[in-house]
Amino acid sequence: MKQNLLFLIENFLDVKPLNKHRLLFEKLKNIRLTHYKKTGRKPIQKECILNALIYKILKSIPNLTQLHQELEDNLSVALCCGFDILKTTPNIERLSAFLKNTTNKELVNIGNQFINL
Repeated sequence: MKQNLLFLIENFLDVKPLNKHRLLFEKLKNIRLTHYKKTGRKPIQKECILNALIYKILKSIPNLTQLHQELEDNLSVALCCGFDILKTTPNIERLSAFLKNTTNKELVNIGNQFINL
């Protein structure tokens, strides 16, 4: 049995500084990524990882280790990217695997859609 939350987590986090990012990520909801059905680890939505990587670029975060640390330390960023903050954020290997498994053609397509927003 799962207990429902009495309060929204957003009410306790300072998400106002992230409103610009939230608006950007709302526009990105139309971008669809290819989802591969594999066995193994529990899946994380690729769109959330994409949002986190875009946040990394916008904030000039130099590497995936620091991005992971930012997502762990700042739950409002993780929430803004679309992650379930009641679960663990994706580790460095998961972020790296996303970049490795996403084809260059798909990333170019995302970039083109991003430009046309």
